[in-house]
Amino acid sequence: MAGTIVGIAIAGSNDRCYAWYRDGTVSSGASSDLDRYAKPYEYAIRLLLTSGELRKILKNSLGDNLNKTCRFLFADGTYYCSPRSDIDRLVRDSSIDRTRWITEKHDCDDFALSLKYDFVRDAYLDGKRRYPHSLGILWGRALKEVLMIT
Repeated sequence: MAGTIVGIAIAGSNDRCYAWYRDGTVSSGASSDLDRYAKPYEYAIRLLLTSGELRKILKNSLGDNLNKTCRFLFADGTYYCSPRSDIDRLVRDSSIDRTRWITEKHDCDDFALSLKYDFVRDAYLDGKRRYPHSLGILWGRALKEVLMIT
């Protein structure tokens, strides 16, 4: 198996089960054998999401970790849903892991803003894709630290 399942669906036309995994793969099979018809293989995701779609994903994913009065504010209408390889490259190329933590001066929110800048800069310099990465900074009532959404 490919690891942690992040989504599952059953096709009405043939009763096949499709399972999507955290590592970016999908399999096809039956409920008792998720890869009976197709072993896990990489799949392409839809790369552009509207702010409304992101809002729905965040609410469904974070659920009770958000205060009931939480509102999501998006600066743009469309966002680029970065493939994992882009995220890994941007984090690797950033200087975030070489920056020292200083309480109240350069702590979780500052790290988040620094990394956000690297993602904004990448979208601007790309030249072909001007949409911003679907990445932001979020505080929630049950979250101990700032959460970067990617």
